Amino acid sequence: MVTNINMKFILVILLFTLYLNMMIGCTRQVDMGNTSSTSTTTTYSGGGTSNPSKATYTPISPTGDTSNWHAQIDSNKYKLTLTPTFVTPCATSNIVVSYTVAGTNIPSNATYEWYFGDGTSQKTTTPTTSNTYKFSNPSYDVLVKIDTGINNTVIAQLTKTIKFPTIPIPTADFTLQQKDLGTKVVTFAFNAFTSKVSSGIIKNYHWTFGDGSAPVDTADYYLTHTYTKNSTLQKDTVTLTVKSDLGCLGSKYNIIDIPN
Repeated sequence: MVTNINMKFILVILLFTLYLNMMIGCTRQVDMGNTSSTSTTTTYSGGGTSNPSKATYTPISPTGDTSNWHAQIDSNKYKLTLTPTFVTPCATSNIVVSYTVAGTNIPSNATYEWYFGDGTSQKTTTPTTSNTYKFSNPSYDVLVKIDTGINNTVIAQLTKTIKFPTIPIPTADFTLQQKDLGTKVVTFAFNAFTSKVSSGIIKNYHWTFGDGSAPVDTADYYLTHTYTKNSTLQKDTVTLTVKSDLGCLGSKYNIIDIPN
C-alpha cells in the first residue's frame, strides 16, 4: 500500500510540474512602447535662400523669407485678416499702401514680419505698417508673419494678393462764352459740364483766370467771371482743375482774348 501511495504522489507531483511549465511557456511580455503624447501641430524649420518679392515662393521654408526660423502654424486659432488702405490712390508711382493685420489670441509681445511682394520687407512691433511701391503693378502678394519673439517661433502667417485699382484720373474740360461787354469790363461764362471721371464723381472745380484775381473753388460746373478791360487787347490764361471724390486731379487751360 505504501508503495502504491508513493507512486501516486510522485505522479501527481510530475503532472503539476508539467502544468506549471506549460503555463510559463505561454506567458508573453507586452511592449507598451512610448506612452508620451506628441503635438499634431506641423512644425516647419529651415532657412535657405528665398525671394521676398514672391511671398508664396517656397524653397525650404513655406514663408518666402530668408531668415532662419521655426514655425508652429495654427490658422484656426489666430484667424488672421489683412486689410490694405491705398493712401495715395491717384498716384502712378511711389504709391503708399498701409496695412493692418488683425486676429484672435495674438500675444501682446508679438512682432510682425512683413514681405510686401516688391522685394522689400520690414519688421514691426505693432500690427500696422505701410510700404511705398515705386510702380503700380496689377497686384502684389503680401506676406505677414507673427513671431512670439521666443526662439524665432512663428505662430501664424497670412499671404494675401493685393490688387491695385485702376487709377480714375478725371478729365477736365470747359467751354467759354462772352456774356456782357461794357465800356470798362467784360464778362465771360465758363461751363465745365463736359468734365468727367471714370470712377466716382467730381467734387470740386478750381478756377484761375489769369488776371491776378483770387482763384475760385466751387462744387458747380458753371460760373462767370468779369475782366477789367485795358487800353490794348490782352490775353489771359484760364485754368480749370477738377478734383474727384478720391482726390485725383485733372486740368485744362484755355487762352482767351479780352477786348479793349
